[in-house]
Amino acid sequence: MIEPAHTTALKNQAALRKKSAHRQRIVDGKTEQYEVDVSDTDAAVATAIAAEAKLNPPLVKGQLVPGKGIFIGEWTPKERDGETLSETFNVFAAPNDLMDVSTGMVAFTYDITRRRIAALKNWYGHDGAHYYSDKDLIEDLKNGHYNGGWFMPPVELLSGYNIDDNMVQADNLMRLKNENAFKEAFHVKRAGAPIYLWYWSSSTPDKAALASRVFQFDGKRDWMDKNMSLRCRPFRLEKKL
Repeated sequence: MIEPAHTTALKNQAALRKKSAHRQRIVDGKTEQYEVDVSDTDAAVATAIAAEAKLNPPLVKGQLVPGKGIFIGEWTPKERDGETLSETFNVFAAPNDLMDVSTGMVAFTYDITRRRIAALKNWYGHDGAHYYSDKDLIEDLKNGHYNGGWFMPPVELLSGYNIDDNMVQADNLMRLKNENAFKEAFHVKRAGAPIYLWYWSSSTPDKAALASRVFQFDGKRDWMDKNMSLRCRPFRLEKKL
């Protein structure tokens, strides 16, 4: 597990302080050696690190983080041409699928899904964001305009595979589908047999306005007419410090 940057800085400061324990000073025109008491350095750093850990507990994949969502892992987005963005983000999934509370409906067309996500207000602590496709999301991330809202996830965050069926994303929902908060979340049983559910992604090819890459939680990926009704598990991002 990678330690927080502030913890690393505290340790580095402690190491430097120890190295500087032996110092020089000029007394009556002469240089003499003297030592600085650094005996409390380790204790002070340990106390600071413990306080930080209490305020910012380590993120565990598949566990719900109050006010953030269920932690998926890290993502360094790429544009369609393969160019990697310069920043890495922590990825969180919503605790539940998108739902119409008044009717109990959980499956919607692509356009209704994105509009419903955009209309979310303080849903699990965050508003929704409006993107027509993953390309719009990437553009906002690239320009620094993304503000932490919920969105329909690109297919690589669902399955690990990008729109061209290349494995590009190690931290993904499929890998965690039976872990912690996700256990038994993505299929139902009928006559004792599991029925895996289909989910929208925002990965839409440039020349196919009526199709979007979708994902089923037995690992299958396919294309789907946007007028079909499928489920969606919204995601959100936080810049990794």
